[in-house]
Amino acid sequence: MKLFSSKVRFLGHNINKGLIVPIDRAIFFADKFPDEIRDMQ
Repeated sequence: MKLFSSKVRFLGHNINKGLIVPIDRAIFFADKFPDEIRDMQ
C-alpha cells in the first residue's frame, strides 16, 4: 500500500501534480462508439 503518492490512477485517468489525463485504453474504448445517436425510439 502506497501512502502520499504524487501519481494516482483513478476511474481511467492519471492524476499527477494537479494534471488529469485520461489513460490511452479509455480513449481507444471511447473511440469505438458513434458520435451521434441515430436510433431514438
